[in-house]
Amino acid sequence: MIQDSVSDVLRCVRLRAALFHAFEAEPPWCIDLPRLDRRTHAAASGGHLLACHLLLQGAACAAVTGQPALELMAGDALVLPHGDAHRLASAAALPEPAEEAFLFGSGAPHPAFIRLQGARLRAGAAQPRLLCGFLECEPGLFDPLLAALPRIIHVPVPALKAALALPELALLAGCEDERPGHAAMLERLGELMLIECLRAHLDTLPADSDGWLRGLRDRHVACVLGLMHEQPQQAWTLGMLADRTGLSRSALHERFVHFIGMPPMHYLARWRMQTASRLMAQTSTPIAGIAVAAGYESEAAFSRAFKRSVGLPPSVWRRRHRADGAGDGPLKPPAAR
Repeated sequence: MIQDSVSDVLRCVRLRAALFHAFEAEPPWCIDLPRLDRRTHAAASGGHLLACHLLLQGAACAAVTGQPALELMAGDALVLPHGDAHRLASAAALPEPAEEAFLFGSGAPHPAFIRLQGARLRAGAAQPRLLCGFLECEPGLFDPLLAALPRIIHVPVPALKAALALPELALLAGCEDERPGHAAMLERLGELMLIECLRAHLDTLPADSDGWLRGLRDRHVACVLGLMHEQPQQAWTLGMLADRTGLSRSALHERFVHFIGMPPMHYLARWRMQTASRLMAQTSTPIAGIAVAAGYESEAAFSRAFKRSVGLPPSVWRRRHRADGAGDGPLKPPAAR
């Protein structure tokens, strides 16, 4: 059930663009990366940006602004789920770098630039030291996984079960490949890298932690999450869910709130909105059919609930979402040199 719930939510974290930069660097080197937020998006994009890095050679330090530095070894991966400003460097106490380079966001209100010293972007580098990835996820109405993640995730190389794919990712990311399908390959490899890092993070959670991720390890909470994820169309009640777990209604309510931070029925309502928005974005199913799939008795009831939650009728949200997704996103690389 743990794997099912994780997979259910990971399917909602869909990449719609990926950009990777290979860096050559000689110590002492330093790269300061900006906060990735909607200012770096094209006006209509609205997606969620996160950073995902892989150290290919040597040792390094990494830190989110205002937090202690982490020590990295060759093969380690780093994920910044919330797009925080951060530094990658050969040592912890280096001065602010003086050089500036365009990263991505051509056409955006505020394109993303980095500051660097002793390092340079190098397309086609034979032996890059560092691979920096920037992933754009489709905007979701309810992202319990992303909301539960810390500001920075460090994954040592022994924890990366799919490490065999990472050298291929580095080679693909660093090459100047204009053949059809290159962007799609980067997106899939980026998804693999991200998912492996998230799975490794889940494996290392302390036994006494709480939150959505820790709730997946509680058999009662995981059971309820699995039922709601797999069958959102069911007319679940707290009593029905309690019967399936063997707990009383009060015990289930207390346990669920402790880990997830909201009552089961509130979570179900939000998951139904997420299910409906995914179907509207990815399929041509009529709104009436989506209402049934999301657990509503009628299209009218679903429309009222959706507008109350999102602020727009489902049909309007669908048109705007498709129009937004049709344009160019923010992840535009620098011009070839």
